[in-house]
Amino acid sequence: MARGAAKARGGVKATMQMKGKVHINDDVGLGKEADVMRTKALNMNNEDLVVQGAFFNQLSRAILSNQAIRQLVKEGKTPGISVDKKAVKTAEGHADNPVKDELLEHKGFRKLNRICGQINVIPHLETVAALLNAAIVNINLEANPANYAGIGDKYDPIKAASVTRLDAAIALDPLPPKIGDECLLLGTLDYWATNCSQSDEIKKRIEALRLKMQKRARMSIIAHRGMGATNKSFGGLIPDTDPARGRPTENSRAAFASALSHASTPTNPWGLDGIECDVFLSQDGVPIVSHDRNISEQMSEVKRAAYANADATIGATNSDVLMGLARKAADDLSLAPKELSEHTVFMSLRQLLDMTAPVATVYAAQHHKGFRFEIEMKGGDEGVHNIVDITAKTVSKFKKGDLALQAADMEIVMFNGDSGQVAAHLRKRMTKTKLGGLVVGLGAPHPTAAKVAGVDEYRMSLSDSKQIKAPGALTDNYLSTYVLGGEQHILTGVAPTLLEWGKGPELQSFVAANVGAAQSVNKLWAAFQRAHPVAAKAMDKRDFTYPMEVEKKRADTAGYRTAQGQLHVADGTRTHLLTDYPEHVHTTRGELGPEGDRIATAIQHLLMNHDWAANPTKGNKNKAAWTALLATVQSRDTFSDRGVRLNATPLEIITDLGAQIRA
Repeated sequence: MARGAAKARGGVKATMQMKGKVHINDDVGLGKEADVMRTKALNMNNEDLVVQGAFFNQLSRAILSNQAIRQLVKEGKTPGISVDKKAVKTAEGHADNPVKDELLEHKGFRKLNRICGQINVIPHLETVAALLNAAIVNINLEANPANYAGIGDKYDPIKAASVTRLDAAIALDPLPPKIGDECLLLGTLDYWATNCSQSDEIKKRIEALRLKMQKRARMSIIAHRGMGATNKSFGGLIPDTDPARGRPTENSRAAFASALSHASTPTNPWGLDGIECDVFLSQDGVPIVSHDRNISEQMSEVKRAAYANADATIGATNSDVLMGLARKAADDLSLAPKELSEHTVFMSLRQLLDMTAPVATVYAAQHHKGFRFEIEMKGGDEGVHNIVDITAKTVSKFKKGDLALQAADMEIVMFNGDSGQVAAHLRKRMTKTKLGGLVVGLGAPHPTAAKVAGVDEYRMSLSDSKQIKAPGALTDNYLSTYVLGGEQHILTGVAPTLLEWGKGPELQSFVAANVGAAQSVNKLWAAFQRAHPVAAKAMDKRDFTYPMEVEKKRADTAGYRTAQGQLHVADGTRTHLLTDYPEHVHTTRGELGPEGDRIATAIQHLLMNHDWAANPTKGNKNKAAWTALLATVQSRDTFSDRGVRLNATPLEIITDLGAQIRA
């Protein structure tokens, strides 16, 4: 903080240069100054922080009261951009033809410069690149550095070339994720070239391309929090005695390493299609992978007792502390098999992105789709850090970094339950050169909820048939992600322990005694009011009905079986299912996947990997027969399982179907 403030005052000179031409000062004295300021900040009490916050708010208002600076902010200009920063921005453009220095005061020109630099190294966008290079030559000669209003009619030939390239990409089958991701850069180019607008011709093609990239040949199965919930589930705390506490710690390196070992590969084609994580912001504004705000609740009983800070939160703790804080002890009996204590520390989002990239590349080569990486944004230090901005920036930097090629093989989803933040997600996707492929999701309370403009997919709790079969359900028009209950009982044979709801002992004991009761939840609420009038008066009805509903569904396997019947007729190309038990992915896919998914996947694998050219005449004939069979299998109207056994391996499926084709 001290270094940044001193540099803003003009008092710090760069003493060394890091990769990417980033200049820093490594003076020891300055470092000591920073440490002193940091110590003072950490020692501030709440009253000090309030005073300091008021001071900085007053300062920011005073700065923005300056009419000239306010106009610069409105125009997207950076007042007083440093020489060093301008050099970095210039270097992002075309090596021989960057946007000239004086124009880089404007964000619009900086974006065009960066887009040009990126497009020039993408072979299949060479026509667009040549036209954009020519436009920049004219921009450098004609543009007024005091204003940015797009590039006018200079964009017309660029737009025409972009339309042609997007049409060609949409027609590709299969469409490699990397090609699609690169073509989406044309949407960002369109936004900035038209002065922060969108042309209809490009917009509709970008939407079609994005949908094609998202639709899949089968229902996708995603690992929820790595290897499932070990802390809270449906809002209730998982007791220390529950077997789930002995699984790999949720949202940890141990959990994700285990989940990624079950990802789909050429030797395990029925494996996982992605992972899901949750994010909170640390005190210093770093996205930390965590489902819950409280730290001690995520620890084992042994570790929690030693930690002795029951109220500590992610948002009030620095990232370096969190990433060194284990949630299980080295000799902890709750450690899962092969789980190490040091692998239970909190991870940053960037660490998890880096960890997933190599697996995504293997997956994309096999399926020609991106490996899903779902980010649910839980919370941040409101007023200081913006979780959407920082999460998007983290993803953007990841896609620009050393793993950029592998990053293009990932389908990254940002979502939460706040429809008011959808516009912020969409803006990031339009304005950031590396976020064109970002999928925007929204938690939806019910499938008939009103459509929110721009949302690509909705997440719903798959608790009953209404979630799929309701008239006008979102699943008719959008991709859907379902959160499944009842897995623990079905897949492990062990009934789940009652969750701890924190609403008092009366509620806890009543739910435990009545979880198997046949009465409706409303009737049980009336009974609770009669039995515990004081406790009932102190809570809302929802405080009772929600825990009661959840526990009934967790204890009864009927909901799982209902979901099974409904998912079998769902559109698998648009359906994602979260699982807490990735090690049982084959069982989950066989039991819950829409009919035909397993057969279709086996045929697609054969079509992509068999050497049809070895015997051209016979090969072409056989390939045509398999292609026709695939179309039939994928048709929900005419599908039959063709006698293929439910638990058949991919090789057995092809063997059985091959005999039918030859017959």
